[in-house]
Order: sequence, then C-alpha cells, then structure tokens
Amino acid sequence: MGKNKPKDTISNVWDIWDVDNLKNLEINKKNFSWNGISTKNFSDLLIKPKKRGHTNYQRYYEEVVNSLGDSLALNLQKKVEYKGRSAINTVLWNKFVLQENLPNVAVKYLDKKMTLDPFTFLAVFEVVKSFVGKCSQKSGIKQHLLKRTDLAAKQLVMEMLSQLGDSVKRYYLINFYNYVSPFDKIENQVKKAKRQPFFHPVVENHCEYKLKKGTSESSIVNYRSQIRRFFEWCCNTLKEFQEYSPNTINVYMFKKEHLTEYKLFLEAEIRRENCTPNGARTHFIYVKEFFLYVYQLGFLKDDITKDLTNIEAKEFVYRQIPSNKQLQMFFNAVSMYSEAPLIEKTAYSLMLFLGLRLNEVANLKWRDINIGNKTISIKGKNKQSEILPIPELVLPLLKNLKRSKQGYVFSKKPNQFKSKLYQNFKLYKLISDMEVEGGVHLLRHIYITKLSYMCTPNTLRVLARHKSDRSISFYLHFSDDELTDAINKIFGKGL
Repeated sequence: MGKNKPKDTISNVWDIWDVDNLKNLEINKKNFSWNGISTKNFSDLLIKPKKRGHTNYQRYYEEVVNSLGDSLALNLQKKVEYKGRSAINTVLWNKFVLQENLPNVAVKYLDKKMTLDPFTFLAVFEVVKSFVGKCSQKSGIKQHLLKRTDLAAKQLVMEMLSQLGDSVKRYYLINFYNYVSPFDKIENQVKKAKRQPFFHPVVENHCEYKLKKGTSESSIVNYRSQIRRFFEWCCNTLKEFQEYSPNTINVYMFKKEHLTEYKLFLEAEIRRENCTPNGARTHFIYVKEFFLYVYQLGFLKDDITKDLTNIEAKEFVYRQIPSNKQLQMFFNAVSMYSEAPLIEKTAYSLMLFLGLRLNEVANLKWRDINIGNKTISIKGKNKQSEILPIPELVLPLLKNLKRSKQGYVFSKKPNQFKSKLYQNFKLYKLISDMEVEGGVHLLRHIYITKLSYMCTPNTLRVLARHKSDRSISFYLHFSDDELTDAINKIFGKGL
C-alpha cells in the first residue's frame, strides 16, 4: 500500500491549514479541531480520483484498512496463559487496593468482597476509596492512619448519600458504613419499586414525528430515556409534580423556571463529578428539544426554552491515543481474562480496525458478513447499509466463531452484550495499564485518527462513515510531536 498511497493524505493536512490556525494549535493543543479548516479550500485540495470500477474502489478501501492494521502491528493470535475472569480481582487488588494506603479496616472490608464480580468489586473499591479520602480530608488524618471511629462519620455519609440519589453506589456506601459502625447502622429507606415502562403520550407523539423524519430507532430509544430521566427528576424533586408519575406528568404545567432549576441541578452534578460536561449538555439539549416541540404543538403558551442557554462544555475534547504496546497489552488481557476470549477479541477488533460503534457490533448478524468477499454490511446512524472491507487481522477471528441459530454474531441478547463490552473494556484497560481517558468508544477515535494517515479525506469520510469534515474532526487527536512537525513544515525547524 505504501507505494500506491496518494500524496494528499490527512497526514499532510497541515498544508491546508492557515498560519494562524497552526499557531493556535501550538499554543493550545486541547482546542484542536477541524472546525478551523476552511471547508471550501479543503474541498478544492481534495484528490479527484480517476473514474474506476466499484471493484477497484473496494480494493483500494481494503488496502487502506489493512495498512491501518500493519501500522498498529498487533498480534491478535498471540498465545498467553489463560487465567479466567476469577483472576481479575487479584490483579485489581495488587494494582489498586494495595497501592492506595487505605486504613486496615477498609482493606479488611475489601478483602471480604473479593468474591464479587470484578466490575462490581471495582465499583465498591472506588466508593470506599472516595469515602476514605473525604474522611482523611475532613479530619486531617492521613488515610492509612484512620481508625474505625474516624470512619464512623455518619454526617459525611449522609451528605454523600444525598448526592448519590438512588444509584447503586448508595448501597455500596451504606454497606461499608454499616461495616465500620455496626451499632449505628443506616437503613436503606429507599426501596426500589419495580420500574414501570415509560409511555407518555406527548413523548410518544414526538418520537413518531422523529421517526418519520428519518431518526434511527436507536436514537429514538436514547431520546425517550433522556426525557424519562428529566420527568423522574421532576416527580422526585419539584413540589408541583410530586403527585404525578413520569407517564402522567402534565406538560401544560411546565414553566421556564423548572428548566432553569434543572439546569442548575445538572451543573451541580458536573461539579460533583457524577456526570461529564458534554453528557449533561447533550441531555439538556434533548430536554429543550422536547419542550420546543410541545410549544409548537400549542400545549404551552410561551416558548419556555427561549433565551435558555446550554450547559457549557467543550465540543472538542482532546484524547490521548494509546500506544501500540498498550493496545497489544489490552488484547492480551482480553485473551487472558475474558470468559469468552474469541468473542470479545473479535468484537473489540471490529471497533478498533473498522471503527464500528458499540451498538453496531452488538447487533451484527451473520447475514451482514460475506467471508468469501471479505466484506461486512453495517447499518449506521442514518439507517443506510454500507459495505466495508473486513481487515485481514480480523478475518481469522470471524472464521473461528460459531454461527448461532438466532443469527447474531456475538450474542442473542445484544443489549446485555453491549453492557458486557462496555464494562469489561474498563477492566481490561486498567489491567493493561492503558492510562488514557475514554470508554469503549475510544477504539473508534483511535481508528479514525490512525486512518487519517493512510488515505485521502474523501476516503476517510467513506471509511469513517461520516459525511461532514466537522463530524470527523471530533475524532482526530494529534500528539505534541505531530503538531510540532506541522509547525516545522510551515515555519522551518529553526523557529
């Protein structure tokens, strides 16, 4: 592929940027985005491929995708000693519990939790670590010197519980407090009632409208859950809505101050680190979208979203891209500790080497895969199926998978499989010392960033399955050295 690689690749995208943009990059790398690109100039500089047959295009895309695999130089078939999922807690214990300088009572408590599932054990450890840290800060006593009486800080526990709401972390914290203070236990007064299905007529009306406009079903499911989350907060927090349920809440009653109050709540959640700025911002935008629709239907006299600003968050968040060595260690960890190494390794490989999203992987069916032609059909966000080449590194993994009667490649229960991939990614990342921020979607960020060195902008849009440069820009993350090289190309190495 090296000899045939077009000259105008994203790795030479520096030639498209103006001087001011490059100076700004050097000053503040974290603000880097393609938003500064002149899209007109960008499109003028694109290579205009010669007209060629569909087969040749597919062959070219195949070469590009395989070049990505070559550049990462990963060995997905590497033999490692299999230890199983039950061994993960021992790794977490050695890497984190023993390194945290926790007081003896906390260490003994965590030792009793070693039989828990690794993801649950990690969550319990994080709650205990957070509580111990707050106790140390409040008392002025070093963590490892804290005694049982120092940790019996009931008032501090109650403060933390008020912030945790009904999340599972609440129960982990109460459990630990009751262990250190058995004679002054806190009862779990919030009993989890069976959650009713969410079906609000106005919300469903909007969902039907969005479906007709071409919104994907997965996006509709997400949108519905976002509005449910807001309605549940209203019923549990605001006096006007306490008599209602999320299914019966009266949209006529909403006023601008209710949305303002909710915005303040979300901003407080950001400060408590219970959600990210981008997550809160996106959620609040969904809520505003719903009430704009309610106003347009005539259910509200005034547009209560007018002049209501969004939650502040950086659109572009710089992510450090893991090294090839870290990625190899990640896949080694999957092979070593996964309950289903081949299945998970194949799923993560499709996300890394082909940029598949978590939902796309979980819902993949055998009818979407053509082993003979080495192609895979993916139905993306726009509901359109797109044909992509199967990377040579991934092909042997797919061939070794057993075909299920239900037709799904990985699991007959896609939603459960999504949760497993999401949770296990965090575990494998910790085990493999991949000290970079980001969840499982990080694999798609790596794919698009690395792919940008291999192909023209037009090809990148095809293989990334994004139509706009703006969308792609959020996935590109270049290191200090790469930005320095770009500056040197324009100004010379002496500057």
